[in-house]
Amino acid sequence: ICFCHGDISESNVLVRKGKVVGLIDFERSGFYPEYWEYTMVKLNEARYYEFWSPDIKCFLKSYPRELEMEETRHDFYTYEA
Repeated sequence: ICFCHGDISESNVLVRKGKVVGLIDFERSGFYPEYWEYTMVKLNEARYYEFWSPDIKCFLKSYPRELEMEETRHDFYTYEA
């Protein structure tokens, strides 16, 4: 269990002179399993994270088995209006 932002994206990272200086929008943050940040980014990257999709592997450890589990959970148990 670790603290996760829960909605990390290029729109929530503040950069100045090429360096990260802050994060904003902690609405979905909380204490989640270690894989949570990675799986949430991967589940949403096709819709929201196209710009930095190639760079995700540079700053987040990958969890392929957990991603598969979350994709299944998302397909069966997530309601999208």
